[in-house]
Amino acid sequence: YYFSGIVPEYSIGAGGYNQTGSLQETLNDFYGITGDDFKTAQASPVMEPYIPSGKTSAEVVAELLETDLDEAANETPGYKKMAAYSMLKGGFNINCTDANAWARFLRGSNGDLDVKFTDGSTDSRTGYMGFPSSSSPTPTVGAGGRQTWSGWSRLALSGQINNMASQIANEVKARGPFMSVSDFVNRKVGGSAITTQHNKGAKHASLVPATTPNGNTAVGIPGSVTQADVLRVLAPRLTARTDTFLIRGYGEVRDDNGTPADLTDDTIIASATCEALVQRLPEYVDAETYPDYNEPWDEYDPDETNGTKNLNETNQKYGRRFEIQNFRWLHESEI
Repeated sequence: YYFSGIVPEYSIGAGGYNQTGSLQETLNDFYGITGDDFKTAQASPVMEPYIPSGKTSAEVVAELLETDLDEAANETPGYKKMAAYSMLKGGFNINCTDANAWARFLRGSNGDLDVKFTDGSTDSRTGYMGFPSSSSPTPTVGAGGRQTWSGWSRLALSGQINNMASQIANEVKARGPFMSVSDFVNRKVGGSAITTQHNKGAKHASLVPATTPNGNTAVGIPGSVTQADVLRVLAPRLTARTDTFLIRGYGEVRDDNGTPADLTDDTIIASATCEALVQRLPEYVDAETYPDYNEPWDEYDPDETNGTKNLNETNQKYGRRFEIQNFRWLHESEI
């Protein structure tokens, strides 16, 4: 399933949750029909709308409001289409082995909203990454601004964050590549020998020193930092697959006849290097052939013999479409 955060407005009152808006109002707002700009999803601010070429915001909203599954009429419920009409902002690949990149990602996930305490005071979390376990934690008072049993956990943006980032990068090198976010989070299973990788996942291992494989007996108290604390703020942007790629191509021309005299068949007489930034999009490569069955949510069925109800051969072979976002020629000094 897919959590988009696109839901009607609700309020909490007598009897529990009460719907105060409609799904269409929410979709119109998200896709910019009722405003000047597109907006992020209410429950998932890392999501932003995506309108493919050839479609309008109104057409997308109409598709997402469909509720029937009628293959004969080529109707698909809107919940199956949401992922094709939204993008993830700032996705981070869990297979990254760059400690500096992990550190920047961790710092950037701290958010820019003040934490509001039960006594009405606030904290902008300047200088540290904080993990309040509730929307209104108790004030941070006491030694070092930390209350071990009644406060909430934190990591300093400098030393502690950098150390955790280095540990995560080391765990990725030792355990990766990860095939899924679940593979990154959970401990290893199976095998004839029990190793430290069987005790805890990569993220947990970055918080618990290798010299204390069983962890700290106080883990879980408000002042301790747990894997769940960190993953709560990182999870919306974590991904095991990259959809944007930086590709370089190189070509050269060699002498083929040995002239002039100082050249040989192996002499390079010209070369060039280019660089392209490409992004994979939800649409298939060919949306024109059998257009009724080449939408992003359609799947290949090897048992289907009628080509008009299956992905065409081009889409079966090449899959999703790539779009060039930037292209440039590189100077020798950049290689």
